[in-house]
Amino acid sequence: MKTSNRVLLSVSVLLIAGCAHVAPQYGVSADSLELMKSLRTSASKRIAVAPFTSQEPNKQSIMCRGAGPVEASDGKTFEAYLRDALITELKFAELFDEKSSSVLRGHLEHIDFNSNIGAGNWTMKVSFSSPGTEPFTVQHTYPFSTNFIANIACGQVATALVPATQSFYRAVFNHPGFRRLLTDR
Repeated sequence: MKTSNRVLLSVSVLLIAGCAHVAPQYGVSADSLELMKSLRTSASKRIAVAPFTSQEPNKQSIMCRGAGPVEASDGKTFEAYLRDALITELKFAELFDEKSSSVLRGHLEHIDFNSNIGAGNWTMKVSFSSPGTEPFTVQHTYPFSTNFIANIACGQVATALVPATQSFYRAVFNHPGFRRLLTDR
């Protein structure tokens, strides 16, 4: 095979395969921290978090416009990413205790995104349960801007996973079911 054909073949393979767009590591938002501080004042206990289950177990990526997959940070599955984000939030709020008898379980029912211009969003749906409390489900959509160019748009999708997760957890923390979990009410 000629060198020019090899180069063309290599470039074609790279274009078809695309590159992974990896989300940044999760960080607590100031808004969530303020909300969690207010919850801590009324909380009667701390909670542990069991490993999350998922409708699509071990899902580590979602394809984006043929420009490559979007992945959570550190090679985590989406259910592990969401669990670790929750633990991070609870630790910062001093509401986490891995040895607590109050164990929150999460089941990731749905996670996906839209990278279309004018309709960019992440959608997450998680069902939560804990022995002795009524289960609750939170579905949340986080909108963000995208680009016409696929590679740029998919990078924006990956970058938006952190604020989308922060926004999702603000919805969780505001849910009466989560508040009951912390207060036994």
